[in-house]
Amino acid sequence: MKFTVDADELRVATAHARSTVARGHSAPILGNILIETSENAVNFRSTDIQVELEITLDAKVVETGGLTVSANVLNDLARRFPTGLQVEFEWNAADDERLRIKAGSTDCLLPTLPKDDFPVIARTDYDISFPVDTRVLYRLFDLSKVSVAPDSPRKYLQGVCLHTVDGPDGTILRCVSSDGFHMSRIDAVAPPGSESMEPIIIPHKAVLEVIKMLEGRDNAVQISVSKNKVQFSGSNMTFSVRVVNAKFPDYSQLIPEPAGIRMEVDSATCLNALSRMSAVTSREGTAVQFNMADDHLAMTVNSPFSGTIKEELNVAFPHKEMKIKFKHDQLLGIFGLLKEGSVIVDFQADAGATRFSSRNDQNALFVVMPIRI
Repeated sequence: MKFTVDADELRVATAHARSTVARGHSAPILGNILIETSENAVNFRSTDIQVELEITLDAKVVETGGLTVSANVLNDLARRFPTGLQVEFEWNAADDERLRIKAGSTDCLLPTLPKDDFPVIARTDYDISFPVDTRVLYRLFDLSKVSVAPDSPRKYLQGVCLHTVDGPDGTILRCVSSDGFHMSRIDAVAPPGSESMEPIIIPHKAVLEVIKMLEGRDNAVQISVSKNKVQFSGSNMTFSVRVVNAKFPDYSQLIPEPAGIRMEVDSATCLNALSRMSAVTSREGTAVQFNMADDHLAMTVNSPFSGTIKEELNVAFPHKEMKIKFKHDQLLGIFGLLKEGSVIVDFQADAGATRFSSRNDQNALFVVMPIRI
């Protein structure tokens, strides 16, 4: 095998592949990238058994072949090459089992493992396939990732539920996620071909990898769905995922109707205040006390170990005095996503589940359970 590839493209490809490989697995092959060449291209593939990433780059191929090499080592090397450099790969199994990489003044040999030992997720005949605008899919995943509980023993909380529903103006493509304490529901107009899509739960790790895959891309992404797998295909990248084997619950019963107790606050102002409070939030789940009355909001964090911070904001709240507590990290996550315009907070009379939405984005809704005072 012998080929030459651009260093900048190699850096990006190996960074994506490195984040997909298995961590601390007993099988060394799962820490490797599979490299295979065709006539004018080189293909990089990585997997942790549950997810599989495949990236194809243009290359000057002199001799075809295939092998596997450490994802960590190859990426560490690639990200140190100067911009614009051409990187040459050469391997001849008959002479040496090591892969030679030459670029500029660099000449190194890396150990390899046979490509036949590399696991490949079984190919699937997908039930439906449809294109989605990159910006639409990025927004759906980026806004819903905040509520996932990847380590929960309840499997349906470990990812984002992607599905279609009937809306008042047509079919909606929706992402829903929850960690049992707060929930995200993000909507977009469903693209043609997605109308019959059944709910699937995409693992948290896969959601984060798809977000990285979409960054800086303009072309549409093709989504292909079967009962057990989902595939996201871009111009030179394909990401295949085994969906979580669980059924997402009926979340509509968890969303309260507005009770007429509404506060409106500038998102950026509140986010800055919550960010300053991070200085004394000593652990996850630290509470923020809301005291509201007469268009005024006082937020207080009191940590016995780190100190106390109080922030006072002007808000729209034409109601009698109300007190309620939320987890600081949950609020910080929500306001970090709703960065512009006003955030509308709909409270319940009994300090129950609280709705957070944005005037700038009517298709994003967050529901948070308060901490009982």
